[in-house]
Amino acid sequence: MARPSAGAGLERRWKRSCAEPTATDIAVDAKGRELDKDTQEALIPETERLVPATPGNNLVLSIDEKLQRAADVAFLAGPERWWR
Repeated sequence: MARPSAGAGLERRWKRSCAEPTATDIAVDAKGRELDKDTQEALIPETERLVPATPGNNLVLSIDEKLQRAADVAFLAGPERWWR
């Protein structure tokens, strides 16, 4: 089954609460190489290949107001002032 894995940071921390994206089941050999189309069709019926997405919980992110203001000022100042 080919499904994306969680990366790092928030995605990894909250993986169990997050939605699972739509995935496609594929047939592979012992070395993990995808099999040819005819073999896949024989092993996995068309109706079972697509694994529908499942909804997850909402995750609301916020940032400290002072930090956001400082980031806005730095961003508006432009990259030429970031390295001073």
